Amino acid sequence: MVGLVVAAATILVATPASAAPSTPDFGSAIDAYAANDSQDTCDPTVKPGTRGLRDLLNEAYGSHTSYFTRACDAGGTSEHKEGRALDYMLNYNNLGERAVADDILTWLLKTDRYGNKHANARRLGIMYLIWNDRIWSSSQAADGWREYNGSNPHMDHIHFSLSWAGARQQTSWWQWEEPGRTTHSVTGDSFSDLVASKSDGTMWLYSNNFLRDDGAPYGSGSQIGHGWNAFDRMIPADATGDGFTDLVALKPDGTMWLYANNFVRDDGVPYGSGRQIGHGWNAFDRIVAADATGDGFTDLVALKPDGTMWLYANNFVRDDGMPYGSGRQIGHGWNAFDRIVAADATGDGFTDLVALKPDGTMWLYANNFVRDDGMPYGSGRQIGHGWNAFDRIVAADATGDGFTDLVALKPDGTMWLYANNFVRDDGVPYGSSRQIGHGWNTFDRIIA
Repeated sequence: MVGLVVAAATILVATPASAAPSTPDFGSAIDAYAANDSQDTCDPTVKPGTRGLRDLLNEAYGSHTSYFTRACDAGGTSEHKEGRALDYMLNYNNLGERAVADDILTWLLKTDRYGNKHANARRLGIMYLIWNDRIWSSSQAADGWREYNGSNPHMDHIHFSLSWAGARQQTSWWQWEEPGRTTHSVTGDSFSDLVASKSDGTMWLYSNNFLRDDGAPYGSGSQIGHGWNAFDRMIPADATGDGFTDLVALKPDGTMWLYANNFVRDDGVPYGSGRQIGHGWNAFDRIVAADATGDGFTDLVALKPDGTMWLYANNFVRDDGMPYGSGRQIGHGWNAFDRIVAADATGDGFTDLVALKPDGTMWLYANNFVRDDGMPYGSGRQIGHGWNAFDRIVAADATGDGFTDLVALKPDGTMWLYANNFVRDDGVPYGSSRQIGHGWNTFDRIIA
């Protein structure tokens, strides 16, 4: 405990061990496991998610002494120095306190009713836990509890370390009242990344943390693959529903391939292997990924040259790992648009469509699958003009606020961010922009 500061007021403990925190009735969609992101800065101020976790536990189990931060000059690496760690004081040798600790850990690591393992830990952004000389790590969740070899056996407290998303309250636990606000990303950190491929078939990852990037995301990239010129289309879609953005890729022969992604299990290099999940997709000239049904699984909305629109709903679990097996027509007349982008522009958890006509006008087709009686995208309204200045537009929650922004590229390779807050924008998003990059004309495909 040496060097720890910011103690919360103590001491009470006669709370029954069965008093687990009240848990909202979350849907089937869930956050990805937190990646291992050890302390590499020093900002010993308590982050809101860390304090919120302490308050959540105190509300359920009564007040306990808690420690949050550690001085920068204290020895060793510790998330306490970034304000995203909590020591919650419970004595293993006290039967009552041990029962409280066991109840907390059971609640965090239990499987929810949808089959999501370690559900509450994932929703809170727990990176790792230490208690009674054992450690559980989100990045090694399959290994369960492991022997802890640190100098402190942690028999007088549970240690919690949080991901940055958990510490900043950007995980679904804190955003559950606004369904669908947890953003799927390549790295699983709630900020939308960009995946770009060059004509030589190499694939590059431009990861994004809008806060750490000082509001200018996508500044640097790293190569994560090659051979992608075998595919003529690549679609970003969380097909497996685990919170990580997979790739659905189509070959010229119409076969569809799923490249699943778990950034943690893939050691930071996703999309290493794929498997065929369909055929006949060359019947469509445009395909976009959209959680049209609002169930947390990414569906496909596909358009034929005759302008008809088809919905291929996806529930990876019910589909036995083979999504997009059957479709139904949900619209017509979509050949009036030359570009269609899937974006939850309204922030209600249902994926809308933003469509552009050749004259540069932009149209919003809002979607609430329930209110639309299962037939989304029935009517649209114009929300902008002048968009023919851009040759590529991708939807990405670049700012991490739960509203889908637009990242647009001009032929000169400059990249522009059109931030979106549907509420603050009075229902007309994407009204203004700012340049956030250049040199993007070296890539022939860019997807979020």
